[in-house]
Amino acid sequence: MKREQLRHHPAYAALSPDEQLAIDERLEGWHLDAPAVAATTGGVAELDVSDLRFWLASTARRPWAMISLCDQPEQATAIFEGLLAAVPGLADHRERPKLVVLARDMSRALVVADSARREQGFVRDEQLAALCDQIDKLERVEPRWRDESVVAILRVAKLEELANALVDYTRSTRGVQGFLSRVGARVSTKLFDLVHGGLYLATGDAEHEGHYEHGEWTNWTANYRARPAAYLCPSNEDELCGAIAKAPELRVVGGGHSFNDGPLCPGHMISLDAYGRILDIDPNRKIARVQAGIRLRDLNKALWEASLGLPVLGSTDSQSLGGLVATDLHGTGRDAGFLSEQILSLRVIAADGVAQTVRPGDPLFHAAIGAIGTCGVVSEVELQLVDAFHLEKVTQMVDRAHAESSIDGLLRANDHISFYYIGGADEAEAVRVHQWNRTSAPLTPKWEKLKTRNELSDFAVSAFVPGLAKRIADIDEDAWLSDLVAPDSTLVMPGSRGFGRKLFYRHDEIEFGVPFERYQSCLAQILALLSVEEFFSVVEVRFTPDRSQSLIGPGAGRRSAYIELATPLSQDHERVFAKAEEIMREHEGQPHLGKKTNVSAQDMLEIHGDRFVQFQAVRAAQDPGGKFLNAFTQRVLGG
Repeated sequence: MKREQLRHHPAYAALSPDEQLAIDERLEGWHLDAPAVAATTGGVAELDVSDLRFWLASTARRPWAMISLCDQPEQATAIFEGLLAAVPGLADHRERPKLVVLARDMSRALVVADSARREQGFVRDEQLAALCDQIDKLERVEPRWRDESVVAILRVAKLEELANALVDYTRSTRGVQGFLSRVGARVSTKLFDLVHGGLYLATGDAEHEGHYEHGEWTNWTANYRARPAAYLCPSNEDELCGAIAKAPELRVVGGGHSFNDGPLCPGHMISLDAYGRILDIDPNRKIARVQAGIRLRDLNKALWEASLGLPVLGSTDSQSLGGLVATDLHGTGRDAGFLSEQILSLRVIAADGVAQTVRPGDPLFHAAIGAIGTCGVVSEVELQLVDAFHLEKVTQMVDRAHAESSIDGLLRANDHISFYYIGGADEAEAVRVHQWNRTSAPLTPKWEKLKTRNELSDFAVSAFVPGLAKRIADIDEDAWLSDLVAPDSTLVMPGSRGFGRKLFYRHDEIEFGVPFERYQSCLAQILALLSVEEFFSVVEVRFTPDRSQSLIGPGAGRRSAYIELATPLSQDHERVFAKAEEIMREHEGQPHLGKKTNVSAQDMLEIHGDRFVQFQAVRAAQDPGGKFLNAFTQRVLGG
């Protein structure tokens, strides 16, 4: 309900002038979810004055609750009302507000899933898994909300195909059919890891990148695919601007290191692989201007040769620079944590093919960072560099309790630090810590060979004997088996090579940035979940200060800790990821949009608040027709 409509409602007229003013201010440019507000206080009755007063008071600390960018779709309201009708006596239920929120979240999620189905012809397993998890949660709170009830409500709302997809998914993940599916996933993943591990051993390159062959594009893990109507590789700005202006719908791809369907498009896909030149390096000012298609490894090599570098990097160098801007790349660091801190300017091409250069302070600059390509195509990046440096990396198995109790001191004592926990372990008494510090010491002799050996060892354990990794986490960090399988290591490497690794087991990732002060509580719940589920996953924890330049990145607006699950694709992980995401959301987590997530645009509004409002205004101006949207970005950011 729009503010103008609400002003003519009897409930609004019964409010005091001060209350009316408060509602006017809260709803400027927004829509009130009137059915949800009414249901929260009195079942499914018509909105009345007490409903509005309760909404004002109860959402004072969550001003984005029960408002949205537009009216709820009719089908969402029909599902919502159907769920409420399935619980007679809701008005007297002691947990009525909680039930209403769950029902509204469920109705929105179902409509978003059906929208994705219509866009791409099917619903992805991770979305179906998240829906099933939500239905399970509904039933735990209110037993009358069973699977069968929700499916029946969907059929009444004329979402027949989505109802069938839910039923089919449930059948396919249980019983004999589910068992055979899991066996197939294990075999294909082990084969993938054998091939790419062999390539790395033979050539030093694991080929962890997306590919376009025979009319089909795939991401690096080969579990996301698209057959675009056109696949373009422009090599200059005129070609790039022209391609963008003419395309009815498009997505831009880089290194293919995404863990979701964000890059996919049935229309036009544009690769910037031919748009990856270094335009200028000024050694005196320590500034570089480069095209966005360049791979990070190639940029790092050129910078190292010019005695320059970037102060912090992520965990791989096979990504394109444009992709790193699109996801607001973070590493881990005490004083610096984001690539965006080093960006002096961006060249961004809007949906009409018009390019402009923007700098910090310009709304487009901050909206484009972390926008996963929806605010325009980033074609050039200007970077502030630092002098090249040597980096000492110390890796150790340490006592988990001591590390967590000493975290403040560890962060103060090290330039960069991260932890590898082993999810699925029984006790999880030990944790692996990585500490990076700048040093004037010379490079370790044969550091490349030693680094390769370390990566191969980690890869072999995680890919082929995860049970051994669990065992190492459960025993004392000084035990002989720990020293044998995960020995301590100290290497001095070039700063350009010290942060990342080149070899990964085939896996999926989900990652959220949570407030630093809440990360240990969140992490404990995540590890408890993985233990109960007997679910193996490397859980990486990293840290950044409040330095992100993005409006909607995972570390935007606060000091953050990042909790990431890197889970082999040989495991049935969709349901566990959905449960882990729920835990991280409960701890005020902000999603990494280059990885798995089930958040919706409404969720993003409640997560980021005013920043998301600012972002949407810029996105609408850059792409008024939604050219840069696909099923994923439409779900996460809205139409």
